[in-house]
Amino acid sequence: MRAVEDRWEQEWEHNTAPTPLRQQMQQPQQQGGQQRHPATPEHGQQARPKAMQQQASNWAQRATAAAALPQSGGSGVNLAGRRGKVAKEPTGLEPTKRSIPWDERAILFERAVGAPQIDAAVAANAAAQVNIGLSKVAPPHVRTEAFKISPQGRLTTAARVGASAAMLLHFKKEIIEAARRADKAIINVVANGTWAELNILVPYAQYRHDSGLADLRERIEAESEGVVIPPFSMQWMRSRKIIEQHFQDGRLPQNAASVVFKLCSKAVGRKMLTEMWVAGVKFRALPFIADRADVLCGQGCQ
Repeated sequence: MRAVEDRWEQEWEHNTAPTPLRQQMQQPQQQGGQQRHPATPEHGQQARPKAMQQQASNWAQRATAAAALPQSGGSGVNLAGRRGKVAKEPTGLEPTKRSIPWDERAILFERAVGAPQIDAAVAANAAAQVNIGLSKVAPPHVRTEAFKISPQGRLTTAARVGASAAMLLHFKKEIIEAARRADKAIINVVANGTWAELNILVPYAQYRHDSGLADLRERIEAESEGVVIPPFSMQWMRSRKIIEQHFQDGRLPQNAASVVFKLCSKAVGRKMLTEMWVAGVKFRALPFIADRADVLCGQGCQ
């Protein structure tokens, strides 16, 4: 600030230095029978031009603003962006230019146990309601793609290109409220990465009875340390009636059928992909992707 004040004094002295024209203007003159007051130093100080006062005020404002900004370099953080504008802090909702895999954009809607099978019309209405709700609270790029119904009746969707599941779940409350306008059975929405889904090919005759899948779940948990399969998450990939009919007709290849089940995390799922034992028999597990159920179904689903 002292340097700025010295500069002001230098400019004032330069602008008030005596010149021939200024001396001539300071000589007493008669105007209307009255004599003008001589331009004494005291009178000149009082008659300081308004333009100089405004310039001094501008310099003071600039000096104050410069002192308030953090210095660049060292450990300080310089918030000044291009052309002196203060940079905005990231919110986590900025659009991304990189390609985000589908499983990092996908979200899964959880529905109440015992709810009726959702149909395509309700899914389309839910998608419309969710995007309408997002338009009121979220940036323009944070929207969903069309809602899909998996062969097991699960309702899924994904963020559009440029956004991620984390961006969608930033507005989790609004998404659930909007989706429930179309389907009251929706109770929650989670990221696709919350769960890992696997499928295995098992001998159908051994697990075809009513409690067969419960027995299979118990055996997997008993021989896999730390593995917990959520209740009711294990099911046949195809309709039980179709599998039974193929089995009775002798048209079930290898007499085996595919079973799908969930695990609590992807880390546990990756472990199960490398080694999985059931009743002393080593099984091969595959990752289950709902959109490619027909591809992963294998011979057990024919």
